[in-house]
Amino acid sequence: MNKIMKIMLVGLLTLTFVSCGTIMEKSTKHVTVTATEKSRVFYNGELVGTGKYALINASNRAKGQDQIITVESLATGERRNIYLEYEMNAWSYWGALPYFWIGIPVDLISGGYKRLERTNYYVEFDENYNETLTTDKKATHNL
Repeated sequence: MNKIMKIMLVGLLTLTFVSCGTIMEKSTKHVTVTATEKSRVFYNGELVGTGKYALINASNRAKGQDQIITVESLATGERRNIYLEYEMNAWSYWGALPYFWIGIPVDLISGGYKRLERTNYYVEFDENYNETLTTDKKATHNL
C-alpha cells in the first residue's frame, strides 16, 4: 500500500508541474497563406515557400516576440507583412481550479496561455502597384 501511495503522489506532483494550456495545445500550428499571384513567402525573415500557396509551421506560443509572415509578389516586388495574432488559450483556465493553480506559472513561462488566433490568410496584391508608386497613392492592404 505504501508503494502505491508513493506512485500516486509522484503522479500527482508530475501533473501539478505541467499545465493544461501547455499540454493540450501543440507548440506549433500550420498556417496557410494564399496570394492572388505567385509570391515568395517569408516567416520571420526566412524563406519558407514560393508560389500562390504556402504552408508555414508557425509557433503557437506567445513568447513576447512578434511572429511575422512577409509575402512578396514575384511580378511587382510588392510586399505585405502579416503579424500573427494570439488569443487566450481556453485550456489555461483549468489552472484556476483547486490543485491545478500551480499550472498558471507553467503556462506563463512556456507561452501556453495563448494560441494562434487565425491560421488562414489571404493576400490580395494591387494590380496597379507600379502606378500607385509613381502617383504617390497608398497601396491597399486586403488581409
